[in-house]
Amino acid sequence: MLTLSDILLNLIEEETIHIEVNTSISQAIKFRNLVYFCKIIASDQVKGEEYKFNKKYISINLVCGLKGGEVVEEAKIKIGKNKTYYENIRIYIVNLDKAREMCIKEKASEEIKHIGALTMTRSEIKKYGKGDEFMEKLNKKMYEMCSTDFWFTPEEDAIMLKKALQKEAELNAMEKGRKKGIKEGMREGAEKQQNKIISNMLKDGLSIEKISKYTDLSKNEILKLT
Repeated sequence: MLTLSDILLNLIEEETIHIEVNTSISQAIKFRNLVYFCKIIASDQVKGEEYKFNKKYISINLVCGLKGGEVVEEAKIKIGKNKTYYENIRIYIVNLDKAREMCIKEKASEEIKHIGALTMTRSEIKKYGKGDEFMEKLNKKMYEMCSTDFWFTPEEDAIMLKKALQKEAELNAMEKGRKKGIKEGMREGAEKQQNKIISNMLKDGLSIEKISKYTDLSKNEILKLT
């Protein structure tokens, strides 16, 4: 199945979960997420077989930058005020900033803590996740990752990235210079070859007018070679 989503989970044949991670939720992004979700549903149908109207299709939009509202809100397609049109289709908007804020204010349930952990720092997880088995395991795992030789501090990462970008710029400049040198070398070689041919034509007694006609060089350019 071809998708453009951030995460796609297929739970046996009963449920497909499509997850998008966004730093904003403008109308354009909401519509784009819906397009991706619809594409997933459409591509899951098999020609010649019945439509999978009983299978659950769930889209979860994890969003930073939302203001106000609940941690999790459901977007539904309805008939009238209360009747849901598609029972097997669900779209959820998850406010990551709200979940983190509730964790910091210590007003979060266990489920909200787990959502808030997605955008919390390791020190925040350690502080606000005390007594929560999932959060404590997450903090331990993050500590293990940060303690290895393969993990870098933000300062180390910034230095390494700066050096890598400088090296990349140097290599690009070298490659550009190499290509320019090759191009100039080819041009100089072609000119030398052309000059040699013109010299031989002059030695064979061919007139300057005819040489100019055949080579598109001016008479003065040809005379410089005599």
